[in-house]
Amino acid sequence: MKRSRQKIKILLWFGSFVLIGLLFFFALYQPKQQALQEKKFLLGAQREQLISLKNFLNAHPDLAAYEKEIAEKENKVAIMLPEHMQLSPFVSDMQKLAVRSNVVLASIKPDKINSQADYDELAVAVEATGNYFQLLAFLKAVENMPRFVRVRQMLIQAEEKQLRGRFLLVVYAKKEKAMGNL
Repeated sequence: MKRSRQKIKILLWFGSFVLIGLLFFFALYQPKQQALQEKKFLLGAQREQLISLKNFLNAHPDLAAYEKEIAEKENKVAIMLPEHMQLSPFVSDMQKLAVRSNVVLASIKPDKINSQADYDELAVAVEATGNYFQLLAFLKAVENMPRFVRVRQMLIQAEEKQLRGRFLLVVYAKKEKAMGNL
């Protein structure tokens, strides 16, 4: 009997140590390990951010010059794709290009604004006369305008000693926002 009691005591002690070990593992060790893994993950993410910041600072040691460069690029984008359609400056630029390339503008006729998902576009029919090289210079000048302009259609016809060009240009602007959506 004493032996069986000792076996039971040993089994109880062994069982209680196993139970204490399991309680320790599930109540303390495992949650601490999970918290440690989360902290390691956050530390890794913060290290990646720090490396990105260091790389950025190495690539742009002069932040003032970088800010100036960004402002210049934003201005260039604003000229290429203005906030509003601004047809008057476009017509004025077209007239200046025509004078520079010795082309006679017969007409500039804007159509209605066509709204797309993120931008507005305006088709403008332009009719001009000149010789081959003058019309070519005019089209190159239109293509090199600071504002984004696309030649959608082009028709050239010979008339006596001149060529008559009919061009359908498309001018773009950022999407006009309705006053209520501000």
